[in-house]
Amino acid sequence: MAKHRPATTKSSARALAEADLARSGLTWSDAEQLGMEVWEADRTKKELGYAWPALCIPYFDAHKRQRKDVYRVRLLGTQPGPFGTTVCPPTRYLQPKNTVPAVYIPPNTAWQPTMQDVNVTIWLTEGEKKAAKACKAGIFCLGLGGVWSFMSKRLGVELLPELKEIAWHQRQVAICFDSDVMVKPDVAKAVVKLTEVLIKQGALVRTVTLPEGPDHQKVGLDDYLVTHDVEELQALLGEAPASELAAELWRFNARYAVIHHPSMIYDTLATDDRARPQPKPLSVNHFTQVVAADRQVTVTEGEGKSERRRKVQVAQEWLRWPVRQCYEALTYEPGKDLVLNSVVTPRLNGWRGLACEPAKGSVAPWTKLLDYLFTGTEPEARVWFERWCGYPIKHLGTKLLSAVGIWSNAQGQGKTLVGTTLSAIYGSNNYISIPQHMLDADHNPWALNRQFVLVDDISSHDTRSTADLLKKFITQTDMNINIKFISQFTVPDHINYLFTSNQGDAFYIDEHDRRFFIHEVKVQRMDLAWYRDYYDPWLKGPGPSALLHYFQHELDYGDFEPSAPPPFTKAKQEMVEGVRSELDTWLASLKNLDLMGRDLWMASELCDRFNGAAVHKTPVNAFGRRLTRQYPCVGLVDTGKTSRERFYAVANAAKWLKASNKERAAHVQSTKRF
Repeated sequence: MAKHRPATTKSSARALAEADLARSGLTWSDAEQLGMEVWEADRTKKELGYAWPALCIPYFDAHKRQRKDVYRVRLLGTQPGPFGTTVCPPTRYLQPKNTVPAVYIPPNTAWQPTMQDVNVTIWLTEGEKKAAKACKAGIFCLGLGGVWSFMSKRLGVELLPELKEIAWHQRQVAICFDSDVMVKPDVAKAVVKLTEVLIKQGALVRTVTLPEGPDHQKVGLDDYLVTHDVEELQALLGEAPASELAAELWRFNARYAVIHHPSMIYDTLATDDRARPQPKPLSVNHFTQVVAADRQVTVTEGEGKSERRRKVQVAQEWLRWPVRQCYEALTYEPGKDLVLNSVVTPRLNGWRGLACEPAKGSVAPWTKLLDYLFTGTEPEARVWFERWCGYPIKHLGTKLLSAVGIWSNAQGQGKTLVGTTLSAIYGSNNYISIPQHMLDADHNPWALNRQFVLVDDISSHDTRSTADLLKKFITQTDMNINIKFISQFTVPDHINYLFTSNQGDAFYIDEHDRRFFIHEVKVQRMDLAWYRDYYDPWLKGPGPSALLHYFQHELDYGDFEPSAPPPFTKAKQEMVEGVRSELDTWLASLKNLDLMGRDLWMASELCDRFNGAAVHKTPVNAFGRRLTRQYPCVGLVDTGKTSRERFYAVANAAKWLKASNKERAAHVQSTKRF
């Protein structure tokens, strides 16, 4: 950005500043009272490194003395970019490096006596202009540079010194952030923390909800005061929940979200049985009657003689609360933002990031593991498999249209260690290991928010329907999620599957399969000492970060194509032959049978020939379906009878698919039948 030549003059920079202030209901006279000044692009470049016109906002203490240790600038307008484009500011606000966070105390208000007068309500909002506009309207309002700018982790304080100086005990405090707070989980967490900190100081905290603007536009405190009077704002304060209830409501907002389609509560901080974070959908009834049934607070209603105290269930109050965190639907898009789509139909993304950060390091244990597992097999198989493992980690969200099956007769050879290793990168939010029976169970909560699934110890799938189900899982782009007591819903399917087995007939596949990569591990169990070293210190230490860096920056993916079929390995050929039924074997051997020089046959003719010698007889309709899987139908052929018959090309298929019906009929009529 700094390379662009400033496109504004001094007068245009002033005009940009005045227009920006006007949107907040402030004039240039207000700006002068607040000590603000316009910076030309060259000064912003000199002070903060960005060649952009800006409005400098100084900070003051409670005595209206300007502070020398902190200020902020707001970048203004746009600049011309390459090829006739318009470039927006890289960020809206800048603050000098290594300066402390601070609270904006607008100098257009008498703060010194107010800070000790607990009868005065103090408002807290995000942004200097919002606070200044509120103070101009007669409201005592402090501005935070960001929703977390009431504290400093670097300084080790949960309440900044200028806030510590205020007398909070028994003072009413109004927290008023922007109207889009319900779709910003981080803001909700900040409100929870700010509320807790102020309650510790004895404050009576209320959180004011601003209504959205037309077409769901975001509304800040300054926007609201431009179109509404102070009495209307005070009415919103009167409707806001009081301290103890407010704190609980915001705690709920930091954890739970309402999903409209289908109706459910989404617990973003739930944990699995190993106490690991795993978001969990809940029915509304289960949420109110079981999960949060015991969360109650006592609230005070009325004043004077009419004052009374009663207990309320937080969950019910939260469901009625206008600011509750709510979204149109759930989705799962690895690598994308937490909230997707517009403010009208926001979707909550179940993606929570990978479990580690990339860091260059040794991946020798991983390399040795793959070399060991692929000992004595095709070199290209090992190369392809490693690329298969890394590609969806480098390109987050990629759906590989192939699955991997690794099998061996013996146990303890490290078949599942590959999945365990990848799980350390994906994390429990994106990875799960499941038994075989969960694949076709009525309910599939395991499939929500997953990018990688390990199906361990799979046994023989000797039915075509089960094989077709697995292929559907491998290739589908959407997953129907079925969870008890919640209506079925659909999310994008980004799952890639790794299957392990101790059986050589684990998958019912044929030579035409394009979805399975099959590998047989033929070596003996590696030394236990090596496994111990693999787990600790490598896998439990720097290994996952090093492997992530390797996948993202070092591994050569060559011509790997995520939608292409995998290599047809020797192990796959052996499995194809091992799982063939009597009928499949007979059909595959047709080219070796004596067919009397004839290429085109009806299913009924071949079925009679098969059943004449088969142990298990097959109906002609079932025979025809299996025949179609291996040999193409060339269509209806006129055989000289009263009707035309459907024929299949069991030899020279390319020739007969191009031939005319007359040529096909001549061939059938000139050759013998069984």
